[in-house]
Amino acid sequence: MISAGLFVVIGLLASICAVFPEDGIQLTEETSLRFPTLTEMLEGDTTATAESLLSAEELLAMREQELKHMQEEQQYIDYFKTNPGRIHFPADSAAYFDDFYAALTRARQKGVRVVHYGDSQLEADRLSCVLRQALQEEFGGGGNGWIPMVESLWSQTTNIYSAKTPRRYQIYGPASGRREGNNCYGPMGSVSMLDSTFTLSISPKKQQTGYVSANYFNRITLLSRNGGTIRMSAQGQTASAAGSDAALQLTRINVKDSTTTVSISLSGRGDVYGILLDNRGGVSVDNVPLRGCSGTIFTGMNAAQMRTYFEATNTQLIIMQFGGNSMPYIKTEQQVNTYVSSLRKQVQHMKRLAPDAKIMWVGPSDMSTRINGKMQTYPMLRTMDQAICKMVNEEGCAYWSLFESMGGPGSMARWANSSPALAGNDYVHFTRLGAQKAGELLTNAIMTGYRYYIFRHPEMQPDKLNTEPIPAPEMQLEVEQITLPNIPLDSDSYGDPRQDTFGEEMEAAETLMESGIQPGATQNAAEEVENTPAAGETAANEPDNTDPFFE
Repeated sequence: MISAGLFVVIGLLASICAVFPEDGIQLTEETSLRFPTLTEMLEGDTTATAESLLSAEELLAMREQELKHMQEEQQYIDYFKTNPGRIHFPADSAAYFDDFYAALTRARQKGVRVVHYGDSQLEADRLSCVLRQALQEEFGGGGNGWIPMVESLWSQTTNIYSAKTPRRYQIYGPASGRREGNNCYGPMGSVSMLDSTFTLSISPKKQQTGYVSANYFNRITLLSRNGGTIRMSAQGQTASAAGSDAALQLTRINVKDSTTTVSISLSGRGDVYGILLDNRGGVSVDNVPLRGCSGTIFTGMNAAQMRTYFEATNTQLIIMQFGGNSMPYIKTEQQVNTYVSSLRKQVQHMKRLAPDAKIMWVGPSDMSTRINGKMQTYPMLRTMDQAICKMVNEEGCAYWSLFESMGGPGSMARWANSSPALAGNDYVHFTRLGAQKAGELLTNAIMTGYRYYIFRHPEMQPDKLNTEPIPAPEMQLEVEQITLPNIPLDSDSYGDPRQDTFGEEMEAAETLMESGIQPGATQNAAEEVENTPAAGETAANEPDNTDPFFE
């Protein structure tokens, strides 16, 4: 009798499933009534995995535990073949990073640079600061690396103050913020126009506790391009960069004793692309956040400037972390393929610009949107993550899936619902603690590769090499003459200097999204956005000293 009744109920439910509109019935503007489809009723959740049943805290503990007992070669081989937190190397060969790891072992004698480009997940020096601290603790070094001349967004590591704000242009964002007929934005995609005396004060954030290597630096380098002479003064010493037709000029002052605070005075006229705060040896990590960027801008930047920077600073690893800003607009596999084709051009371009560096793409994190009344992973996210990985490996570069490392489908919701929260209630961005955890996942992936390198090449252990740090100069202060590669400004021979059409359209769409306007908004709304400062900026591009991220 019970069985018969149950069959009747199932039959009724199946009938409702069959006739109920798949998209549901709209009750009000914000409320709809939806019934599961028959397929959903029969199949249930087909995406559940063992990891999806773990809380965020359990998954992070498991990731850490996986790396503690790697002592035999087969354990490393298994890890690099199957572990979701691994780096995907081209041809499944961890040897791709061998040159990078070899450079790290000698970094105290010859400084090594890592440049970390990314979208808003990198803002406030998040993720990059975790990697920087770990590499500097292991291989020496100091300083935060690249510092913009204008701090328009809050930073969790560095205070940057100036009494006035010079005019600034960026390669990405609204067209009104770009240069007219000039693609010289420097290697970080932004330029400030120096036309008088300008003083910049830099100091570490006071809330940081313990020894933070990035707070201490003994080398100050100005990145500029000059029509006339630019003078930089710091610690009582002045260095000059004479007018030149060079693509990029690096003007440097060495400080004998490490410092944490500096006041830098600039005078003259020309383009200023930022300041580098480093040590003479060890590792430097540049944090380059490009809010709202889909990663399609690099072919639009001046190639000669970028080639000069990578070569002059001994850049050994370039990390490109993009994809999340495009996800809300991608609905089909064809759109995924189109976007990935655009990214392929960026990878190929970067390989030509930095032939001595290794390139690693970091894919988007998990991101959730409301589907059938429930926060779920964007339907095409895993497809896009896998497609970017495949493309990057085909181009002979490395890929790290933040999406899979943090737990795959549904993980952002679990991170947001953890206590304390590791993601914000937008189900897209990490909290400060969540960014710390994501940075640790990235760092562990890179350092696991390094330990495997040392396992394969025991003769490269730092204690078996002459890795004494570079001695400080005898003078209290000195100006260093830097030998730069002879690359003229117009040496832009790597294809169309503009980003491709798909990239331009995507950047425009993302600008609207970052400003709170949904796809399909009116042209008037788009024009309003173009004439409005980006979120987190004042009209004068003055620093916003509040934390824009969720606590």
